[in-house]
Amino acid sequence: MTTVRSGVSRSLLITALLFAGAPSAWARQAVPESGDRRSVTAFRMADGDSIELDGRLDEAVWANAVPAANFIQIDPANGQPATEPTEVRIAFDSDTLYMGVTAYDSEPDKLLGFQRRRDEGLGSDDRFMWIIDTFLDGRTGYFFEMNPSGLIADALLGLNGQNRQWDGIWNARARRSEIGWTLEIEIPFRTLNFNPDNDTWGINFQRTVRRKNEESIWNGWARNQGLRRMNNAGLVTGIRDVTQGRGLDIKPYGLFTSDASPGSGSAATNFDASTGVDLFYNPTPLLRTNLTINTDFAQTEVDQRQVNLTRFSLFFQEQRDFFLDGATFFDFASTGGQQNFFHYDRGSNDRILPFHSRRIGLSADRAPQKIDFGTKITGQMGGQDVGLLHVRTGGGEDLLSEDFTVARVKRRLLRQSYVGAMYTRRDPREGGDAQHTTGLDARFSTSSFLGSENLDTTFWLLHATNDETSSGNVAYGASLNYPNDRWNAQFGATEVQENFTPDVGFVTRRAFRKYSP
Repeated sequence: MTTVRSGVSRSLLITALLFAGAPSAWARQAVPESGDRRSVTAFRMADGDSIELDGRLDEAVWANAVPAANFIQIDPANGQPATEPTEVRIAFDSDTLYMGVTAYDSEPDKLLGFQRRRDEGLGSDDRFMWIIDTFLDGRTGYFFEMNPSGLIADALLGLNGQNRQWDGIWNARARRSEIGWTLEIEIPFRTLNFNPDNDTWGINFQRTVRRKNEESIWNGWARNQGLRRMNNAGLVTGIRDVTQGRGLDIKPYGLFTSDASPGSGSAATNFDASTGVDLFYNPTPLLRTNLTINTDFAQTEVDQRQVNLTRFSLFFQEQRDFFLDGATFFDFASTGGQQNFFHYDRGSNDRILPFHSRRIGLSADRAPQKIDFGTKITGQMGGQDVGLLHVRTGGGEDLLSEDFTVARVKRRLLRQSYVGAMYTRRDPREGGDAQHTTGLDARFSTSSFLGSENLDTTFWLLHATNDETSSGNVAYGASLNYPNDRWNAQFGATEVQENFTPDVGFVTRRAFRKYSP
């Protein structure tokens, strides 16, 4: 949503307030070396302080907060100061994180902001993006972006890619004015998972001035770093004495339908009623549990239409909130998400997913099934990232009730590496044999190879049971990536055997071996 211009006096107040702070903020923050981590202190709001979310940044809180400024160009003049200054102020109270962004622009009438639909791509718009690494581990985090028209987009970040289907609970307002454009952002702490004992988070900001093709960033301006490499993010300090609330969310629902069809040979009016509930609870700040009973997906976003001109199956992303919550804890190295300075995900069209939650709620013949109940645990336990899921679907008529189980664990190693294992099960409750998929994977990454170069290597192996044969049901792969500037290289090998069929996963095609230099 965009707040339109109003009175001249208030605009002058904003201009005076922000321009008064701009030169001093620019002077306070020297241009960093590409490997340094800059920091900004979040301002603790006093009792009685409040922020009206209107995009104006005219509250006293913003005048007291020290800005993160002095962005550096990634493109076109790598390492040079941004031609259009940007300032980011961070404030918080016990329940909410606030951000105030001032994107100065010497030609504010040339701002580009075409998109308004949530999560749309901003390839033609001016934009402001930021990531938050709440655990300060350089592995998992949250991505957000906005444009001058008030579009909001977000995603979950993990070592094996991002999940843009996730929609967090947060709010923001954008405003255009004679100084450029400003953002006022409100993110409840309950939207984020974090360790309350740690007062320092990773954070980074990036701005796009589309008419100049200019990309500028707060920290990590080298082309082999960038926004989504969380180990190159800066730091926000001072976030303490905050709460995620009681850690319990309850979402009940009730549905009543009446269908009248007189003269069809059946009852004149048919009635139907259904109830259910979703519960979300955090037993610890690092663990999140979910319970759903008689799940209602009536509010789930409809899939975008696709036309299949190939002989392979179409892939549809997950849209259901129950499965999206904590989805990065179930990712696997075979998904092919690799970070580099050109794109975030260089995965090919050959998708090899041992777990794809869209399989749950569909019978073996692709008929929709209701979900009787589901439980899930995701989060961190000691040095492990864990994910555990169990769902039971309902039967009826020609459909069989089934149990689905997924277990995933990743042992964190060094700063950016892990070894992990995955297990999935699909079990018809009345007749038929359970189908199992097991897998092992490992990712070893460093951003200090030969001093400051990125190097990433992955290995993975999957085995799926098959009622008809015990051979040819394996898939495996390995890759070596050197995503840097000036040299960017990738080498990979993948084999998917002809009988590899993960019943709770997705495979685009089988019976192939591929080498990709």
